Amino acid sequence: MLSPRAWPLQHVLIFLSLVCCALAPLRARAGEDLRLWHAYRDAEAEALVAVVEAFTQQTGHKVELLAVAHESFGSKLVATIPRGQGPDVFIDSHERLGDYRTRELVGPADAALEDAAVYSPPTLAAVLQDGVHWGVPLSAKSVALYVNTRLVGHVPKTLEELAALQPSLPAGVFALAYEAQSAYGHMPLLFACGGRMLTDDQRFGFVGPEAERSLTIAKDLVDRGVVPTDADGALVQDLFRSGRAAFAISGPWLAGDLKGADLDYTVVPLPIVAATGQPMRPPLTVEAAMLSPDGAKRPAAVALARHLGGAAAADLRQRVAGTLSVRTDVPVPKDNRLLAGFAAQVADAVPLPATPAMRSTWEPAFRAIRKVLRGQASPAAALAEAEFRFDDVRRPPPPPASPTPALLLLGLGLLAAAFYLVQQARDPAQREAVRRSLPAYRYVAHSVVAVGLLVIVPLVLGAATSLFAGGAGG
Repeated sequence: MLSPRAWPLQHVLIFLSLVCCALAPLRARAGEDLRLWHAYRDAEAEALVAVVEAFTQQTGHKVELLAVAHESFGSKLVATIPRGQGPDVFIDSHERLGDYRTRELVGPADAALEDAAVYSPPTLAAVLQDGVHWGVPLSAKSVALYVNTRLVGHVPKTLEELAALQPSLPAGVFALAYEAQSAYGHMPLLFACGGRMLTDDQRFGFVGPEAERSLTIAKDLVDRGVVPTDADGALVQDLFRSGRAAFAISGPWLAGDLKGADLDYTVVPLPIVAATGQPMRPPLTVEAAMLSPDGAKRPAAVALARHLGGAAAADLRQRVAGTLSVRTDVPVPKDNRLLAGFAAQVADAVPLPATPAMRSTWEPAFRAIRKVLRGQASPAAALAEAEFRFDDVRRPPPPPASPTPALLLLGLGLLAAAFYLVQQARDPAQREAVRRSLPAYRYVAHSVVAVGLLVIVPLVLGAATSLFAGGAGG
């Protein structure tokens, strides 16, 4: 039993114990444990685990890996990073950088980069904005031409020659399978026609004669049965895997889905469009290790990002996952024809713009392409509608209206109500009626409060929210 004089010391010790318990999670978070988020699966996830384990062995820093679905990756970053609960490092595509910067979800990564000479210039430029590198390039991905060597003996040099093979193929076999109605799948043809998705001033660029010409060529391929209608990624995979497509335009992800299939194939760069004399140039996506704002301040997180982009990690990813390295000092294995084909294609690819405006082009472009391929609209009309949709989404909200008229009306209404209540209060009969009703009011008071909180307040708040300006495009 402690004496009364020892009580203050006992209280101090208890207080310090409680403080230590409360700060324990913070100390663990402020230590050397790191969080790394990614959207990899299968072989890519396996390679990433090996890379992270090597980092832990070398540095002693533990890394918590979390696989997040690609579709919800951005939304989870938005929900966690501002609250300090997100990752220190995350791996994502470079075209989201503009949006991430706007939302303050990413920090500068210059400290994690090695000598610029070890990265291919297009991939390093893809993560550069306003003179700052916002990620460490890891791998480059683009679509290329898959060739079923059992069905065709040679690779046509032009798209027109490829389409001319259709009559010679077995029944039920398409000459070419690709996601014709998606903007991403249509871009190689658009670029070959001299078109673009965005202008230099971030306006909708998928309009004009070049864009219309690309849609005309795409519709002709569909109408002639060279390309299947309404093809998505799953259909492209199924057609090529089952031998019902002589050629397919897809990325390295298709190769992973072809494992175990009774199929002989190779990968080569996309053909030239003879009508324009230009090659089909696919969009280039650069996967990069990005640092959260808090992660950019932690030397351990910076070291992890640098390790992910290192030569040893790049070589391991190429060997295990078949992902193309962006480092000039990590050559493609000589016996890997698949990677060699994608490496040749990436050299002629066009990096996707990493701006918020680019993300607003996908849905309008998809709707326009689908309408044209289904014969529901002419290229000019469909693209004009797409431009309107883009402008509608990107249009800034109007300036807020002056609240003065609404406040005047509200004030007049309150004055009228107050005048009416004063008049009623002066009437002796009304006062007596209220006095007699007080017991009844007590009985229903709880119901009034409950209905008010659960029904009236949400309705009023919803109505008030609807008065605020917002983008019409959602």
